Amino acid sequence: MYELHKDVKGVTILPPSMNIFDAIMASDILVSEESSTMSEAAFVGVPAVFVSDWLIPDVKPSRYPICHYDFVTKKMKADLRDCTSNMISNYAKYKTEVENYRDLNFSNIGSSCSMIMDIIDDCVNGNNIRYEVLSSKKNQRVPFKKCVKHLCGQLYLEIYVNWKVNNVLFGLLWKFWKTIKDALKIKGK
Repeated sequence: MYELHKDVKGVTILPPSMNIFDAIMASDILVSEESSTMSEAAFVGVPAVFVSDWLIPDVKPSRYPICHYDFVTKKMKADLRDCTSNMISNYAKYKTEVENYRDLNFSNIGSSCSMIMDIIDDCVNGNNIRYEVLSSKKNQRVPFKKCVKHLCGQLYLEIYVNWKVNNVLFGLLWKFWKTIKDALKIKGK
């Protein structure tokens, strides 16, 4: 990747030893595939974009990524420029959304290390633990529309990622269907 991008204007290649949080905190948007860095970006309030048709090269045969995060914006490579431009233009909206997600899903931000050390000290010294035990939330019902949308998205990814890539016949049928769909879009204009 270094050899491919070392001379590209506007691309900064970070050393592999760099702390990923330093890189994320210096970013406005994180663009990735199925990396856990999208969660780490949410943790520090940086919006993320999942690119669904970047191949994962470290497996044979290469495959498309899978993303089950519902807090990221999901796009294909062809739509990436428009997506990131839109996110920069409406940055306050995307930043607020990811911060709301963060606040609902990560607790004790900025104080968890000291709390952990307090708990260890309490245990070692035989004291009662000074923090209240967290209780799990009761299972909440997901709205039907959101559940169906999520299931359809998972089915699409399963078809697009696994069947299309791993089954030659299905891949040909997919390509044929996409050609017809694209032709109908052009004809409809």
